[in-house]
Amino acid sequence: MATAQLRAVETARDVQTGSALLLVEEDRINQMIASALLESDGYRVTIANDGLEALEKAALHRFDAILMDVVMPQLDGIGTTLRLRAEEGPNRTTPILALTANTRPGDRERYLAAGMNDCLAKPFDLAMVRMVLARWIDNGSGVPEAPHASGDVVAVPILDESRLTGLEARIAGPKFAAMVRAFIDNADQRLERIAESHATGDQASLEREAHSLAGAASNVGALQLAAAAHRVEAACGTPDAAKHDVLMREIAELRPALAAARQALSARFLRAASAVPGAI
Repeated sequence: MATAQLRAVETARDVQTGSALLLVEEDRINQMIASALLESDGYRVTIANDGLEALEKAALHRFDAILMDVVMPQLDGIGTTLRLRAEEGPNRTTPILALTANTRPGDRERYLAAGMNDCLAKPFDLAMVRMVLARWIDNGSGVPEAPHASGDVVAVPILDESRLTGLEARIAGPKFAAMVRAFIDNADQRLERIAESHATGDQASLEREAHSLAGAASNVGALQLAAAAHRVEAACGTPDAAKHDVLMREIAELRPALAAARQALSARFLRAASAVPGAI
């Protein structure tokens, strides 16, 4: 890491202690992990579950920055940003940072054109968040960072050990175990919705669910599942003639990837809990 970046990481905590953040995120697991990490660093976090709730909360309170999920039902991150910038309110000029699990050509430009100030990639990286917030909260200026692009990965480990080690260091064991259980339950539900969306031909819903699953899996360190979900999302852009077969193949990979993540996470964090009824 460059010297300037290291300096930003070292000083950002003092600069932003107590800063009020609005976290706009529709996925419960991402909410839990992001808010726990931010609060452990001294930020005050308010959560909005979707764009409409974000508008309601932004109309009532002034925030130092808004972390905006891009893919959400009803009103997405771009639509929410456009509304915030157009309406007279306490957050009309508040820095807005796009949160996204994956990017495509032109996405960054669309986010900035909508009025967002910067981009942050999922999985949630606290050091990067600190550096970006230090620029925007401290002096309101900065050069936007391009989000990290994710490509299809053929062979990846089941778990991201370095990420899990970092999460363990900041989130208490019982709290993280609860997050793991919630992630597995949430992922099971998303797999059902993905299958249903494919069966009914609802591609918008399928793509949105795959995107959200990829983001949550990345956040909790389930690399193999995240990669499989990214492939399903990417398959939604396959030409129509081949789309059905490609989607069928990629969707079929989700359940074994989730099973592998369940087993690995359980072995790592939930050995004691595994004997309790209802544990993963």
